[in-house]
Amino acid sequence: MTKTELSKYTNEPYLRAEHLLRDGNYLRPTLTVVAVLEGAPLTRKLKPYAGLALKFEGQATVLGLGQTNESLMACVCQDATPASWIGRSIVIEVREVRSPSGGTEPAIRIMPQEAVPMRSGLAREMGKAITRKESTK
Repeated sequence: MTKTELSKYTNEPYLRAEHLLRDGNYLRPTLTVVAVLEGAPLTRKLKPYAGLALKFEGQATVLGLGQTNESLMACVCQDATPASWIGRSIVIEVREVRSPSGGTEPAIRIMPQEAVPMRSGLAREMGKAITRKESTK
């Protein structure tokens, strides 16, 4: 990707796979979640909806969470409550995924920082307010 091609993504509020491309390779950074934003304008199958987005320490852009990354975040954190994700460190990497047009495209996927046992059945209740859990210490 040339500088001209990359420049069209520099003022976007959302983190995209293209932002992680350096010298023909995708970076695999470890990031710390500082906030979970509710009501982020996202699209799924070319239709708009309001979803969640993650804000990371030291990053200007946020990562919009589609169904897959929201489920991965719940599995990685072993908790489907978005407020519990604040302060967690995760790894993001770029994978090839099926696109709405039928082909494939690069997409960011959330990965565990270390080996985390993945389990199914984690889902958050829609419509609940997101607040940071207070420490009991």
